[in-house]
Amino acid sequence: MKDGWIMRELWPWLQPLKPHTGRLLLGAVLMMTTLLAGIGLLGLSGWFLTSAAVTGALLAQGIQATLNIYTPGGGIRFFALARTVSRYFERVVNHDTVLRLLADLRTLLFTAITRYPINAAATHSSRRLSRLTHDIDALDNLYLRLAAPAAVALVTTLIAAGLGLLISTATAVLLLCLFAALLVCVTVLLARINLKYTQQRIDRIEELRLDIISTLDAHKELAAAGLMTSRGRMLLRDDAGIMAPQLRADRNTAVAQGLVTAAVQVAMIIVLINGLFAVQSGQLSGPALVLVILALLGVGEAYTALPPAFGAWGATVGSARRLNRESGPQLAPDKVDTTHFQAGTLELTNIGFHYPGQPPTVTGLSFSANEQHSIGLVGRSGAGKSTVARIAAGLLKPQSGVVTFPVTPDPGNLAVGINLGVSYLAQRTQLFNMTLLDNLLIGDAGASAEKIWKVLEAVELAGTVNRWSDGLLTWIGGNDHQLSGGEARRVALARALLADAPVIILDEPFTGVDTNTANRIKQRLPGYLAQRTLIALAHDEEALPRVDQVITLGT
Repeated sequence: MKDGWIMRELWPWLQPLKPHTGRLLLGAVLMMTTLLAGIGLLGLSGWFLTSAAVTGALLAQGIQATLNIYTPGGGIRFFALARTVSRYFERVVNHDTVLRLLADLRTLLFTAITRYPINAAATHSSRRLSRLTHDIDALDNLYLRLAAPAAVALVTTLIAAGLGLLISTATAVLLLCLFAALLVCVTVLLARINLKYTQQRIDRIEELRLDIISTLDAHKELAAAGLMTSRGRMLLRDDAGIMAPQLRADRNTAVAQGLVTAAVQVAMIIVLINGLFAVQSGQLSGPALVLVILALLGVGEAYTALPPAFGAWGATVGSARRLNRESGPQLAPDKVDTTHFQAGTLELTNIGFHYPGQPPTVTGLSFSANEQHSIGLVGRSGAGKSTVARIAAGLLKPQSGVVTFPVTPDPGNLAVGINLGVSYLAQRTQLFNMTLLDNLLIGDAGASAEKIWKVLEAVELAGTVNRWSDGLLTWIGGNDHQLSGGEARRVALARALLADAPVIILDEPFTGVDTNTANRIKQRLPGYLAQRTLIALAHDEEALPRVDQVITLGT
């Protein structure tokens, strides 16, 4: 996979860093301060212990020697305290910054999603939301464990070279080359090697998650057919399949961790050998040599966090890729203006639409609906009814043709489908775990009691609700009052009718509703929808409410 492709995926998620530049720099400084304090603590402690041992040996031999224990002792306490305090504030600042960034990213992403067409291939909204949230959270790896630690390790490489200069220029060059090569190996090289494996693992986890959810959704049917055991075995096999790329990635990461340890040990050997020659020649004291050797242990600390982070690089790139796919304009070119506005009218003119990699779903469709002329669309499954409904509701943007909406949206609210003057009842009924009243008020938050009871009468629910002990305050969904499929559909229909919109789009409005109840609703709807535009969709004309014109799709 080419690096240019990777950077194109990651670049949009680097842009939100700009408003937090100050916090990020402060976090990096604190991270560097923590590391320097650790290096200073190890180096000074080594020098002090060695000096104390040398002084003691000299005194034991009757040679006069002195050692100031207060200054290095104070320095050791200073570095120990500085390391603790810096570590604490580094964690506080960096985690606070990352949480702020993730909050901004969620806002940006979900704002972008409202501005672009809904991806028809997307999963159920709750599953989609869960996946998007997980992918956004995965980006903290990009900020907290990749960018800052790599920058600190780069600075530490220069520090290692500086320590080598205390011995000789050759030692400094060797250390610089060694740690620079180590930095490349545990970042760029490891990320490239593990990229395929980590992306495979993330993709398989996503597939397994969807399979598990589908299995739970179909639990009753599978149990009735005696297929739960075989389905369980299949899920276990899929779970085992996730482990193969994970084990390869973990093995590579473990090798990188071992490489860090080996490189630090090699660096210490280089310093020890060259340092002994420097001590022998009088260019360096013994305690100073120990200082350099132990300081290198502190230098190695900067590299230990890199392999786990860069070993999971593919997961970060994969999350960015999926987020880009969700938040980008998926179905329509930006340069094509397919939206017009005209009061009281919803009109589709020569509409053409197709999903990526599939034959055209809608071709050359035209119709005009207004208060005096309602439209019904019928067709077999797959004829494009729901696609047309989404286009008419402003949720999908066609590749060709023009959609004329009844209301010009507020320029300050660019979300697609908002303030277009359209209320849309989709095929899938979605009720929330709250009271019936709260569910209805989603359609019109300011609806009066009279308006609510009027719409309940229109959908043949007023009598049912009156029989409930809590009436409108009855909780529906979850583990509370369970509605039948027909009742739930009528609640969703009532919510759509309550919306203060000049155009009502009803996709299969009577799904799950018995024939007699549906016929009574059909008789009531024309009076309730007076002065409003109706577009209804169904599999045949019998399932439509009363309309002025019926158009057959897929013929």
